[in-house]
Amino acid sequence: MRHVRRNKELLVLCFTFRTCLTL
Repeated sequence: MRHVRRNKELLVLCFTFRTCLTL
């Protein structure tokens, strides 16, 4: 279950990066 937390963080980073690209 430790990887789940890391996966979530990665997902948030990806989302932020995508938003930045869109903007």
